[in-house]
This record gives sequence, C-alpha cells and structure tokens, in this order.
Amino acid sequence: MNRSGFSLVELLVIIGITSILLGIATLNFTHWVTRCNIEKEVKELYAELMSARQQSFVTGMNHRVEFESANSIVFRRYSSEWDLEHGCGVVLRQRKLPYSITISDPNNKKIEFNSRGMMNEVIPKSVCIYSRFAPPLDSIFITQTRINVGKIKNQENSCEKANISIN
Repeated sequence: MNRSGFSLVELLVIIGITSILLGIATLNFTHWVTRCNIEKEVKELYAELMSARQQSFVTGMNHRVEFESANSIVFRRYSSEWDLEHGCGVVLRQRKLPYSITISDPNNKKIEFNSRGMMNEVIPKSVCIYSRFAPPLDSIFITQTRINVGKIKNQENSCEKANISIN
C-alpha cells in the first residue's frame, strides 16, 4: 500500500513538539527581555547621576539625587547653602523606577554633588537592582569623584562595594 501524506497521529505529535519548543522559547525570550530592561535601567540611572554631577559643576550649584522609596527618584537643585540646609531645593525632575532599588546606606538615601561636581560624603555609596535574571549590569558604585557601573557578585549579599565587580 502506497501512503501519501501524514497520518493524524503524526500531525498531533509534530504540533505537540512545536508547542513545547515555542513555550520554552517564549520563556527564554521573556527572561532575556527582563535582563535587558534591568541593564537599561542601570544605564539610565547612571546617565542621570552623571548629568546631576555635571550640572552641579557647570552651574556652580549643589544638586541632590533623592531616592524617596525603592521605586521613586527625585532630582533637586539648590542655589544656596541656606536652601540646602533647609531642604528648599527646586525639583528638576522626578520619576518612578520600574524595578526596586537598594541603597548601600538605608539611613541616608541622598546623593549630593557640590558646586565642584564632587559627592559631598566621603563614604562611597552603591545602588543595586537585585533580580534572579542575572543581567550584565545591575549596580552603580559612587565615590566622591567617580560613578561606575558594575555587577552584583552574589544576589544574597548586601549592596556594598565588596559585593560589586566594577566594569
């Protein structure tokens, strides 16, 4: 008997295998998109911090970046020391963050740049985005004179310099 075509069982097996492969591919694609979005968020935050630092140097005014919550950031400019001491700065912009962030110093969630573009605090700070997706960049390390992006070494440890590899 000469058969031409496929039987119903063969077609169902092929459709089943294709469905499984598409399901796996969709999961991998979602994982990849989330990794890229976290890396994009770190790069945007890095650019905003660099911009605040540059603006403080160019304008000769103090600028402050305030992490109001794990998902909210505010950029302020202070025209005098009195404004700075009394918190009367002008809000330049604020935005919600798509991913929760962690700051190395939970008691002081402010990064302040003086009129020379240097961070006022001597103790370095770091900002981390913890996730299970292992993006290539997921942290920012800030010292008085530099801002660097990096990768968290161990997702279980704190957001400190020892747990961040700088790129």
